Amino acid sequence: MKFLAFVDAHLNKEALNNIIKNSKEVDFLICAGDISWFGVGLEKVLQELERKLEKPLYIIPGNHEEEKKLEVICKKFSKINNYHKKTLRINNLVFFFWGGGGFDPFDENLELETKKFK
Repeated sequence: MKFLAFVDAHLNKEALNNIIKNSKEVDFLICAGDISWFGVGLEKVLQELERKLEKPLYIIPGNHEEEKKLEVICKKFSKINNYHKKTLRINNLVFFFWGGGGFDPFDENLELETKKFK
Protein backbone atom coordinates (compact mmCIF):
# COMPACT_ATOMS: atom_id res chain seq x y z
CA MET A 1 0.00 0.00 0.00
CA LYS A 2 1.24 3.47 -0.91
CA PHE A 3 -0.38 6.76 0.00
CA LEU A 4 0.45 10.41 -0.50
CA ALA A 5 -0.06 12.74 2.47
CA PHE A 6 0.07 16.51 2.24
CA VAL A 7 -0.81 19.60 4.25
CA ASP A 8 -0.76 23.39 3.89
CA ALA A 9 -1.21 23.57 0.10
CA HIS A 10 -3.15 26.86 0.54
CA LEU A 11 -4.33 26.96 -3.11
CA ASN A 12 -0.73 26.82 -4.37
CA LYS A 13 -1.08 25.75 -8.03
CA GLU A 14 2.43 24.31 -8.27
CA ALA A 15 1.96 22.24 -5.11
CA LEU A 16 -1.46 21.01 -6.26
CA ASN A 17 -0.13 20.07 -9.70
CA ASN A 18 2.68 18.08 -8.05
CA ILE A 19 0.13 16.33 -5.82
CA ILE A 20 -1.99 15.41 -8.85
CA LYS A 21 1.07 14.20 -10.79
CA ASN A 22 2.40 12.10 -7.90
CA SER A 23 -1.02 10.66 -7.04
CA LYS A 24 -0.88 8.26 -9.97
CA GLU A 25 1.60 6.06 -8.09
CA VAL A 26 -0.44 5.69 -4.86
CA ASP A 27 -3.56 3.92 -3.62
CA PHE A 28 -5.07 6.96 -1.88
CA LEU A 29 -4.28 10.47 -0.66
CA ILE A 30 -4.57 12.21 2.71
CA CYS A 31 -4.88 15.97 3.13
CA ALA A 32 -4.29 17.06 6.72
CA GLY A 33 -5.91 20.44 6.17
CA ASP A 34 -5.23 23.96 4.99
CA ILE A 35 -5.87 23.30 1.32
CA SER A 36 -7.68 26.67 1.13
CA TRP A 37 -6.82 30.17 2.28
CA PHE A 38 -9.13 30.86 5.25
CA GLY A 39 -11.88 28.97 3.43
CA VAL A 40 -11.55 30.98 0.21
CA GLY A 41 -11.39 28.76 -2.85
CA LEU A 42 -12.21 25.57 -0.95
CA GLU A 43 -14.99 24.30 -3.18
CA LYS A 44 -13.16 25.26 -6.38
CA VAL A 45 -9.93 23.47 -5.43
CA LEU A 46 -11.85 20.36 -4.36
CA GLN A 47 -13.76 20.39 -7.67
CA GLU A 48 -10.45 20.44 -9.52
CA LEU A 49 -9.08 17.57 -7.43
CA GLU A 50 -12.27 15.56 -7.93
CA ARG A 51 -11.87 16.00 -11.69
CA LYS A 52 -8.15 15.23 -11.87
CA LEU A 53 -7.53 12.61 -9.18
CA GLU A 54 -8.02 8.96 -9.98
CA LYS A 55 -7.73 7.82 -6.35
CA PRO A 56 -9.71 8.62 -3.19
CA LEU A 57 -8.73 11.62 -1.10
CA TYR A 58 -9.35 11.63 2.66
CA ILE A 59 -9.36 15.17 4.01
CA ILE A 60 -9.69 16.89 7.38
CA PRO A 61 -10.10 20.58 8.11
CA GLY A 62 -7.10 22.65 9.07
CA ASN A 63 -7.27 25.99 10.82
CA HIS A 64 -8.09 27.53 7.41
CA GLU A 65 -11.27 25.48 6.88
CA GLU A 66 -14.57 25.41 8.71
CA GLU A 67 -15.64 21.93 9.79
CA LYS A 68 -19.25 22.21 8.63
CA LYS A 69 -18.39 23.88 5.33
CA LEU A 70 -15.91 21.13 4.47
CA GLU A 71 -18.49 18.49 5.38
CA VAL A 72 -21.15 20.00 3.11
CA ILE A 73 -18.77 20.49 0.17
CA CYS A 74 -17.32 16.97 0.37
CA LYS A 75 -20.78 15.44 0.05
CA LYS A 76 -20.86 16.74 -3.53
CA PHE A 77 -17.94 14.55 -4.57
CA SER A 78 -17.40 10.82 -4.99
CA LYS A 79 -13.61 10.66 -4.52
CA ILE A 80 -13.17 13.30 -1.80
CA ASN A 81 -14.09 12.15 1.69
CA ASN A 82 -14.25 14.27 4.84
CA TYR A 83 -12.74 12.03 7.53
CA HIS A 84 -12.65 14.53 10.41
CA LYS A 85 -13.01 12.65 13.72
CA LYS A 86 -13.13 9.28 11.95
CA THR A 87 -10.88 6.26 11.55
CA LEU A 88 -9.93 4.41 8.41
CA ARG A 89 -8.69 0.83 8.56
CA ILE A 90 -6.74 -0.55 5.63
CA ASN A 91 -5.22 -3.99 6.12
CA ASN A 92 -3.41 -3.80 9.49
CA LEU A 93 -3.16 -0.02 9.57
CA VAL A 94 -5.55 2.33 11.32
CA PHE A 95 -5.56 6.00 10.36
CA PHE A 96 -7.03 8.31 12.99
CA PHE A 97 -8.16 11.64 11.53
CA TRP A 98 -8.54 14.69 13.76
CA GLY A 99 -8.56 18.09 12.14
CA GLY A 100 -9.50 21.55 13.16
CA GLY A 101 -7.94 24.82 13.94
CA GLY A 102 -6.68 26.75 16.81
CA PHE A 103 -3.57 26.36 18.80
CA ASP A 104 -4.87 24.79 22.02
CA PRO A 105 -2.45 22.05 23.08
CA PHE A 106 -5.08 20.60 25.44
CA ASP A 107 -8.00 19.33 23.38
CA GLU A 108 -10.07 17.30 25.86
CA ASN A 109 -12.13 15.62 23.12
CA LEU A 110 -8.99 14.51 21.33
CA GLU A 111 -7.56 13.12 24.57
CA LEU A 112 -10.75 11.11 25.15
CA GLU A 113 -10.69 9.70 21.62
CA THR A 114 -7.02 8.70 21.72
CA LYS A 115 -7.60 6.69 24.90
CA LYS A 116 -9.71 4.30 22.82
CA PHE A 117 -6.53 3.21 21.02
CA LYS A 118 -4.61 2.20 24.14
